[in-house]
Amino acid sequence: MKIDKLLDNYVNQEPRERKKGYFWASDVSSIIKGYLKPKDFFNAHKIDKKGIGNVLSGQAFEAEFKKVLDFNKVEYKHEPRYEVKFDDIVITTKPDFELPKFVIETKFPVSTTDYRGRELTPKDYLKRYRHQMELEHRATKKPVYLGIFKHPFQLEFYPYEASDKTFNEIKVALKKFNSKL
Repeated sequence: MKIDKLLDNYVNQEPRERKKGYFWASDVSSIIKGYLKPKDFFNAHKIDKKGIGNVLSGQAFEAEFKKVLDFNKVEYKHEPRYEVKFDDIVITTKPDFELPKFVIETKFPVSTTDYRGRELTPKDYLKRYRHQMELEHRATKKPVYLGIFKHPFQLEFYPYEASDKTFNEIKVALKKFNSKL
């Protein structure tokens, strides 16, 4: 069997079932930005070869950071599952690393520039991932830090500021989206 097929099988394994009223925190930004539409919500999509490499690279960085925490005997939970509920909506969130006093959501951005070629700043990254981090904050009641992996191995932390405005944006968008399913 070819390595590409092995990687494809691993990343594109059986998708999780989607249900009306149930969402994953990682989908919320795509819903709000209009990338994920109600007509496509129940259809599984395959990740292409480039995306497979990106997914696996991020998972590899995360797995290595987990080894660093284990080696140093740091108390943490890896991807604990929580739910945020309001009205008839349930959002599942799994922060990458939950420590006793804070949460770390890790990302390994492939592109470090925007569509104009401008270098992305910490503020850009915080804005890009704010919906997911807001939900992690609401679920855990802890401060959330965005951890950006860089190559060679490096992890830079940026504090996320919880926001009622962002949470309200999530609630309005998901109620509207859910009503169209």
